[in-house]
Amino acid sequence: VSARMPSKSMRLPSGTFILLLLAALVTACADHARRLSVAQKASANPIDRAMAMYYGFDYDAAIRWFEQAARDQPASALPAWGIALALGPNINDPSMDGRMVRAAAAIARARDLARSAPARDRDLVGALTTRYSAEPRFDLVALNRAYADRMKALAAKYPADDDIAVLYAESEIVAQPPAAPHTHATINATALTVVERVLARNSRHLGANHYHIHLLEAEEPHRALPSAHRLDDLRPEAGHLLHMSSHIYLRLGDYHAAVLSNRRALAADRAAEKATGQFPAMGYHTREFLAAAAGMTGQGGVARDADDNPFVQLRFNRWKDVLRRDRPKGGVSLLEWHIGRVLALAGLGRTREAEAARAEFAAFEPTLPKDTQWWADPVEKFLVMARHEMDARLAWARGERDRAIDQWVQA
Repeated sequence: VSARMPSKSMRLPSGTFILLLLAALVTACADHARRLSVAQKASANPIDRAMAMYYGFDYDAAIRWFEQAARDQPASALPAWGIALALGPNINDPSMDGRMVRAAAAIARARDLARSAPARDRDLVGALTTRYSAEPRFDLVALNRAYADRMKALAAKYPADDDIAVLYAESEIVAQPPAAPHTHATINATALTVVERVLARNSRHLGANHYHIHLLEAEEPHRALPSAHRLDDLRPEAGHLLHMSSHIYLRLGDYHAAVLSNRRALAADRAAEKATGQFPAMGYHTREFLAAAAGMTGQGGVARDADDNPFVQLRFNRWKDVLRRDRPKGGVSLLEWHIGRVLALAGLGRTREAEAARAEFAAFEPTLPKDTQWWADPVEKFLVMARHEMDARLAWARGERDRAIDQWVQA
């Protein structure tokens, strides 16, 4: 404040300054109240609420609101279309395991209701019809491409329709070939162009801001910082949207902001659980992110309360807690368990036991299938780092400082 104060000769009388300050505060509060009122009015429509939840990746909540809309508007095709949309493939779950039959039935119902619907509704239903198959065997890659092509045509037919544009951008992301890099880690130029065109005319569009972050976070996160700031308060009841800003804050090193956004998101998720009895599926991702961000700010208690996973325990050198964990049955969880034991035993100075645990890991490693994934990456990428980290800890425990540093550098 002092840096912005006018010089002494230019200062206003203290009473005038206070009145102007109060006026500014009243105006700001009134503007906030107006925006909140607009948001509340917009969210009164079940279809608006459903789309907000859809854009926030809370597909279960979206379906519940579309079902409410179907009860309120039984002759409308949009609720059934929305249910089918929310059951479809998405960037976090591109498969259709167990959902295709239900999605095909929902879009068939929408198609029946759309015969007398407005042209835009008929077009949306017609486009989504191409994405699903009633046959037990189907080519999901071909179905996704057909849907993206239809949405491209719709975006050209309705150039001012923000929702159609964002749904088209999403369809292009999902339609990327399976051999392409993970959708969170590559820029889809077509989708990005569409999303940024929407943001240029409607900076508060939920879906456009959300996808803007996903499209840019890995390669150019700074470009998505405005979207991160907007999602901090655009939809205070949508936990995943509140969380999304932390994807950018973490990438840019603002770990404190990442902690704050995930704490707000987790509060929203818990409020949703209290209201519906169901904790949002993406809320577990928020807990993991909160623990990771708190690990970077040194807030061990916050990390523990959010998600007391092996990485949190390792991060804060809670070696005994790591060693107390039960042995998993197999797979990646067992891999992580082996690595955790090596690091914990080395951290405690129990060098011989750590070396034995390292040998057990070496024997277990070849049993993993070659196509095993660790999160979104081939497990081998994780293993290259993990081997060096274990060897660095072991060398340090033996007093071999130069070797330890060399292993850290390679890791």
